[in-house]
Amino acid sequence: MFIAAIAVYLGYKFSEFNSPHGVSFPPRSSEEVVSVPPEIKERFLGTQGSYSGNFPHDRNKVLATGPGKITGTVTSSGKPVRGLRLRLALNDGVMSEWVATDAAGRYAVSLPYGKYRIDGHQLDYAVVDALLGGKTDSPHNHQYRSDDIIAVAEGKIGRGPDFEYVDPVRKKGPQGEVPLSKPVVLEWEAYPAAATYQVQLTEAQDPRNYSTRRQVFECCSRPSVSGTSFNLSERGVKLKKGYSYFFDISAVDVRGEILADSSGRQ
Repeated sequence: MFIAAIAVYLGYKFSEFNSPHGVSFPPRSSEEVVSVPPEIKERFLGTQGSYSGNFPHDRNKVLATGPGKITGTVTSSGKPVRGLRLRLALNDGVMSEWVATDAAGRYAVSLPYGKYRIDGHQLDYAVVDALLGGKTDSPHNHQYRSDDIIAVAEGKIGRGPDFEYVDPVRKKGPQGEVPLSKPVVLEWEAYPAAATYQVQLTEAQDPRNYSTRRQVFECCSRPSVSGTSFNLSERGVKLKKGYSYFFDISAVDVRGEILADSSGRQ
């Protein structure tokens, strides 16, 4: 009886969509034809989440809200960012509830009274491109320390990290394949208030395999230049045939502090 009922139903549906005049198909949804291609909007070039210490990859454990608060600010090129959703990673294993920044760029995470260590943060990918398109992290964004304990109590608000997003150092080239018979020169755009630039070059036998990547310059001895180009041949750097290379530039001010990096999704 059950099999027969299915056969009758399928036979009915087949005859419904077939007629003596041909085969019928469900109508398509209406389409909108545009004559001008949409403007390409820049994406957020920084990191959408950063975690330190032993914070687990599983971020499904969420701390309940409470009467206490941890607050901080979010700015983009010095201006407050409104409507950015974020949450904090706390005490080696729990996430705060999502909160959104107000008109002053201020966020306020509500949580129970207690002691907290901030191990990282996460941004909402659904809004980050619209609010921080073309920006990247300030070098100061991810300085989480294991000995920074925040006490939250009645009448005592905890001070959370301030997140700053800046324009990246824009790389100009080279791109694609380059001949080894000619000098290879790295180039980038000048960065406001930069006195010097630090250069890092990474080589990879297989660019898809991160384990094959190696930094050419030691971390603490990156070459520094005052201009916006770096001739690898003049610096004695020998490139290997068939390898892939990536370079990053850090803009440094007169005090020796890093203003911005080129790293990110450029």
